[in-house]
Amino acid sequence: MAPLSGIQGVPSGNVTETTASKSRTTLDKYAFLKLLVYQLRYQNPLEPLGDQELALQLAQFSTVEGIQNLNKSMVALLLVQAGNLVGKTVTLKDGTSGVVSGVVLRDETVYVLLGDSPYPMTDLVGVEGA
Repeated sequence: MAPLSGIQGVPSGNVTETTASKSRTTLDKYAFLKLLVYQLRYQNPLEPLGDQELALQLAQFSTVEGIQNLNKSMVALLLVQAGNLVGKTVTLKDGTSGVVSGVVLRDETVYVLLGDSPYPMTDLVGVEGA
């Protein structure tokens, strides 16, 4: 894990970034909250964090949490929609078509099963018998 730098009030090397399974760098709401608490704990007592700065960071925390909750809701919605495709014939971007035999959720991505092969729901371009 690589150290984060450039965060006001946090000495370099004391905080590490978390990497998701899709090799993208993310900070979840818990890491964001830890950074905020760390910043408050080790701020310069002669120049404390201003009210506006604190309000801005709390708003950012709320935004991060809201986005994560929205993402979970969207995944759940896609899962329900994919479940409704079971037994129907679908066509994929690459021209492959077949009957959906099941649905799989992996790493917050919804896959439809054509036979035993999983395909991302985002690859669907058509549904017969809808």
